[in-house]
Amino acid sequence: MSEASGPPTIYRETPQKKAIKELIGQKESQGNYNRLVGGKGTPKEAPLTEMSIGEVLKLQKSMEKNGHISTAVGKYQFINKTLKSIVEKNPRDFPLNEPFNEARQELAANILLERRGWEKFASGEMSDKQMATELAKEWASMPVPEDMKGNERDVKAGESFYAGDGKNKSGVAPETVLKTLNVMPGPSAATTLIDMPEAPLSSQQPVEGDPLAAAPEVPPQQQMPQEAPQAPVMAPQPMDQQMLASIIQGKGMMNV
Repeated sequence: MSEASGPPTIYRETPQKKAIKELIGQKESQGNYNRLVGGKGTPKEAPLTEMSIGEVLKLQKSMEKNGHISTAVGKYQFINKTLKSIVEKNPRDFPLNEPFNEARQELAANILLERRGWEKFASGEMSDKQMATELAKEWASMPVPEDMKGNERDVKAGESFYAGDGKNKSGVAPETVLKTLNVMPGPSAATTLIDMPEAPLSSQQPVEGDPLAAAPEVPPQQQMPQEAPQAPVMAPQPMDQQMLASIIQGKGMMNV
């Protein structure tokens, strides 16, 4: 669909797209926009939807510096490398001083689907198995639909593309993914993603250089890995109990 016929495709939703995003979100974070990757001694949640994008990026860098097993955050478990690339390539929609709210997390997921060829799939140029494979490469909780060469080793249908790395495994059967992908597409419609009141999309200027440069500093005592996919982590990892203290102060901590 061309932009001339309506908003760009990343701002548009269909029942088909919503269905697969809900499946991914449930398997990655149980649908929780404030979810941290978790682990022994680590908070399971933080007020991510109230934090600025710059604060979230800084939090992820501190997680990395502290040797945590992952930097995955939010409903779709965006790791630092992925979120940073979204911010750099879409500065108008992801200003560093605006919140990493529900709308922006949904928009970020749309961007990842677009990168993986969603429009080709929706138009019939890509098969459901090909799309399922692309999803498995983006989100480790999604299974490969057939036997193939994975990131670490040969994997069988139903396994994570990243199986063998000691921390990732799929959370759903391939048949469920394929069935979800084959929900009737329905009409494509613009959503509230295009009208986020916190930051008028037409007024933002591109961010030059490293997006972390303009983000607020995080004290060393808070500093909490950057790894491959958006993945649920299976192995627990100890961490400093003081992590997130000053960022969360005044914002209100979620259940820990």
